[in-house]
Amino acid sequence: MQDQLSRLAGWWLERRSRKRFAGSIFDRFRGLEPLLADCAGESVLDIGSCDGLVAYEFARAGAAVVHGFELDPSDVRFARRLFRDVPGESRFVVADLAGSGAAFERRYGRGLLPDYDTVLFLGVYHHLVRQSSRSAIAELLSFLLRRTRRRLAIRTKLIDDIEPVVVAAGFVASGPEYPAFGDLGPLRIYERESVSRSAGS
Repeated sequence: MQDQLSRLAGWWLERRSRKRFAGSIFDRFRGLEPLLADCAGESVLDIGSCDGLVAYEFARAGAAVVHGFELDPSDVRFARRLFRDVPGESRFVVADLAGSGAAFERRYGRGLLPDYDTVLFLGVYHHLVRQSSRSAIAELLSFLLRRTRRRLAIRTKLIDDIEPVVVAAGFVASGPEYPAFGDLGPLRIYERESVSRSAGS
């Protein structure tokens, strides 16, 4: 196991020298602590999962199912290696997110759960805006919202563009907003309103 971790670390550092990321790996975890503290036994869907390191933290915190979709095949290969000996169910898929929710479901829906306790949409939206139409992105968001059982975490500098769609789908902001930090956009965590009400009763 230690040899595998050493190889993965070396491969990741070499790759990091060739590919630009927004923020450090520690920056990418900022604001996710409440979700990590409450994910034991739950399911997580990571849209734009990059190298799987954020997803890995959810698995370490006890998530029972972790599924990730990412455009870069080298990132997906790394995530699969990272999760090779991790207990629980994990699945990482090379996926083009620059399309509608219907297109995403046609291509990848057979491997998805009906819904997930937590959906992560971190650092993806601003890329999609450059690659796809607004209507296709709105449909993809609606698809993800339907698949979100409890909580949705969104990080983007265009967060105010997304919020009306999220609120209209029956979600409310949960906890403080984590402000932009360096190259990273702000993070907001939303909770399905029906879940929020039942938790407060």
